Amino acid sequence: MADYALAWEKWFPVVERGANPLTACMLDAARLETGQRVLDVATGIGEPALTAARRVGPSGRVTGIDLSAAMLDFARRRARQAGIDNIEFLSMDANALDLDAAAFDAVLCRWGLMFVDDIERTLRDLHAASRPGARLAIGVWASADEVPALATAARVLHRELDLPPPPQGAGTAFALADGPSLVARLQAAGFEQVTRTAVNIHYDYASASEYLAHRREVSKLLRESLSGIAEAEVERATRVLERELEAYRRDDGGLGFDNRAYCVAAMRG
Repeated sequence: MADYALAWEKWFPVVERGANPLTACMLDAARLETGQRVLDVATGIGEPALTAARRVGPSGRVTGIDLSAAMLDFARRRARQAGIDNIEFLSMDANALDLDAAAFDAVLCRWGLMFVDDIERTLRDLHAASRPGARLAIGVWASADEVPALATAARVLHRELDLPPPPQGAGTAFALADGPSLVARLQAAGFEQVTRTAVNIHYDYASASEYLAHRREVSKLLRESLSGIAEAEVERATRVLERELEAYRRDDGGLGFDNRAYCVAAMRG
C-alpha cells in the first residue's frame, strides 16, 4: 500500500491537472459556501478536500477520510505546505463509515465510490451524516471506451499477452458509468434532485513511455496482470501499444487523452 501511495504522490501533478475541471464542477454542484462543514470521502492525496477547504474559508471545516495512511500523510504535508489549517484527515474505511449524524453541509467523493463493496450502504451512511438540505457531489468515470487514458494500456497489453479482457464492472473505475443505475441508487438512499453533468478530463504525457510508466505504477490491475510475465513478452506487447498510442499523438510529439467523467450531484431529502 505504501508503494502504491508513493506512485500516486509521484504522478500527482499529472492527475490533478486533468482532474481540476471535475473538482470545480463538484464544488459548484455542492454549493459550497463560507463557514460550511464538508466531508471528503476517499480523499486519497487530499483532493478535493484541500480545494474545498479554500472555498469554505477559515470559518469552515473540511474532514477528509481515507483508508491509506501513506496517502493521508501526503495529504497532510500538502495542507501544511499550503498553510491550510481548517482541515483534518482521518483514517476511515468508506465501507464502514463511523460519522456523527447530520454533521455535514456537503459531502464530496471523487473517483472513490465505485470501489466500495456495498455502495447502497455507503450512500445510506452518507445520507445519515448529512444535514437536511445538504448537497452530495461525486465524481465517477464514464465507460471504459470513453476513458482511453485509463483503459488503453490494459486493453492492449491484456490482448497482446493473451490475458482475459480487463474487468469493467463492480470494483473497477468504470463501475458507476451507468447513469440511470446510479441515479436510482442515490434516490433509494434518500437523496433527491439528482443531476449528472459530463466533464472532460484531459491528460497529457511527454511520451508513450511516460504514459506507460504512469499506468504501470498507479494501476493495481496492470501491476497484477503483468506480474510474473517474462519481461521480453511485456516489451513485445509494449511495442504494439506504442503503435496504437499514435492515435493520441500531439503536434509537439507528446500524447493527449480526452476522457469523459461525470459530476453527479444530489440533495439530502
